[in-house]
Amino acid sequence: PPAGESAVRFAAVTSAQEAEIRERQPAFFANKTPERYRDLIDRATRLSQIDPDSAYARVRQIEFAAQAPNVGQPGFDRQEWVRTLGVLLNRARLVVPDEPELNKQFGDYLMNQMGRPRDAIPYLRRALDGESKIVPRGADDNWRSFLLAQALYDSGQAAAAVEVLEKAPGYPVPIQL
Repeated sequence: PPAGESAVRFAAVTSAQEAEIRERQPAFFANKTPERYRDLIDRATRLSQIDPDSAYARVRQIEFAAQAPNVGQPGFDRQEWVRTLGVLLNRARLVVPDEPELNKQFGDYLMNQMGRPRDAIPYLRRALDGESKIVPRGADDNWRSFLLAQALYDSGQAAAAVEVLEKAPGYPVPIQL
């Protein structure tokens, strides 16, 4: 890592890159165009190249890459996308294995892209229980709960799935199967 004045400049550059991503992100999710997609992917990739240890860069790179099927890119190749997403997730797990947002993304990938809900459960539990450095507590808790409940249900653990959903902040009504 840089030291002294270099560390100050490095922090300024990475903070500016993160701010640019945060600024553009709402417009992308409001209207997922191939141009906005490419812009965010390029920015997140550049940030992960500048700061390979950045949890923010890794998680955002994966978050945007996961949107590829939704942006209407000509020539979209689903198999290549699943492979690329797996590579990005595994690289990120080497850098920030305990980041809850990454565990959520990895569990989602295992369950929904690889068809392995039972394998997704430990990652989704860690996602629900951990404190993210990227997503503030509460902002994503319902989504994490939903994914864990889906994995439990798909693994034949319906009662455990209902229990998870009943504890989620956005589900005040008891759930019955």
